[in-house]
Amino acid sequence: MIYYEFLFENKLLLVGINGDIDKKTMLSFLNFLFHIKETSGVSKAIMDFRKTVFQFSLKDLEEIVKLRIESSDLVKEIQVVHLVKTSFETAYIMLFAKQIPQEVANIEVCSTLKRAIQFLALDLSEEALEEALEDLAISYH
Repeated sequence: MIYYEFLFENKLLLVGINGDIDKKTMLSFLNFLFHIKETSGVSKAIMDFRKTVFQFSLKDLEEIVKLRIESSDLVKEIQVVHLVKTSFETAYIMLFAKQIPQEVANIEVCSTLKRAIQFLALDLSEEALEEALEDLAISYH
């Protein structure tokens, strides 16, 4: 299940993906996200993959990268933290991040909230950020 929320006071988008995620669902969500007006007010994002089980191949990952690059005119110059927990998640995200030009998105892979807060220069405590990530208001189906 995918959950998200905009924290406009911080120009921040929070996304949490819990459980299995396949290529079709990921592409659908990203395409949706890139085209909604709220996203234009965002300069920072956190994608929380700590509870995600990727159900797509490395070949499928190429299609996700392609969509992201093709959408760079819609969502650009954004700082993105990809929160990871395991080495498997880290490997997938690093393969993704290395293919995205920095002018499209400045991507950092983090395993701690402290590092995510530092990278994005957020005025939030680790506890407040964890609570926000645990209680995202909108679900995507």
